[in-house]
Amino acid sequence: MIRGQGSSLGAALVSVWSTAAGGGRARTSYTARGWHAQLRALTGTKVGREAASAAGLSPTRRTLLAWLTEARTPTAANRQRITDAYTALASGWPRVVESRRYEIHGMVGAGRDIRDRGHGRSAPLRIDGAEGRWDSVKKEWIKDRKKDSQMLQYLFILDVIRGNLGEPSAGGWFFPGSSYTIDMI
Repeated sequence: MIRGQGSSLGAALVSVWSTAAGGGRARTSYTARGWHAQLRALTGTKVGREAASAAGLSPTRRTLLAWLTEARTPTAANRQRITDAYTALASGWPRVVESRRYEIHGMVGAGRDIRDRGHGRSAPLRIDGAEGRWDSVKKEWIKDRKKDSQMLQYLFILDVIRGNLGEPSAGGWFFPGSSYTIDMI
């Protein structure tokens, strides 16, 4: 689980995605090809290890050493996780966020229904990232070095939340609170 916090939904999204992408900045020096070269690059820095963890790569120390010495080859699923983590660092976009589940804690408006989700008795707003359309969010993330949280929030609502939960009967989705926490599971 990766947790992001912010004063708006967009700021919390930037926080959680930046963590998943190892800071969210594209790294033009990342040109390694093949799982072994990519794994060596990932394990050589703290940001790389964080990106590998965010992509779901969690080998034991013994297994990692076997991979690094090429005594063993990772499974296809683990090779994909290595590629995903490396790609996230190279492009600045953590592709893994597209398939994760999100739990949003804070004020959520769905039409006329406005409530504090994830606090007290109310469950957080749950979103399945695999159900959304991510192209516009991804393009904005890669294009905008400053990570405009308002635009990312707008695109997330438009393409991911509506793609997952649909449109409320009247008024649309909105997030009027001043503090949000997002758990990306």
